[in-house]
Amino acid sequence: CGYRRFALSQEDGSKKNGDAEVITRPRERGAQESVKIDFKRPQSLKRRLQFVQKNPKVQGSSAHQRYEKYKKAKTLQEFMDLGGWKGDFHNDRAHGFLSLR
Repeated sequence: CGYRRFALSQEDGSKKNGDAEVITRPRERGAQESVKIDFKRPQSLKRRLQFVQKNPKVQGSSAHQRYEKYKKAKTLQEFMDLGGWKGDFHNDRAHGFLSLR
C-alpha cells in the first residue's frame, strides 16, 4: 500500500524503524456508490470524475508520479490517457481519493 508514513514514536521525535501508520481518509456513509465501471464501454469512459488534488501517495513512488499526472482528469477517458491504471482507479476510489459525478 502506498499510503504509509513512519510514526514519530520516540520522545525525541525521531523515527523508529518498523513503526508505520496507515493514512486513510474517512469515508462518508454511502460515499462509494455501487456503480460498476466497465473500462471497455464508451459510456463508462465519458463518466465524470473528480480527484483529491493533494497527492496522497508516497512521494517518490511510481504511484505518486502517476497520480500527479492523472489527478487533473475530468473523465475516465482522460484518466486513462494521462497514464492512470485500472488498479489506480479502484484503489483511489476505495480510499476516497476520487469521486464519480
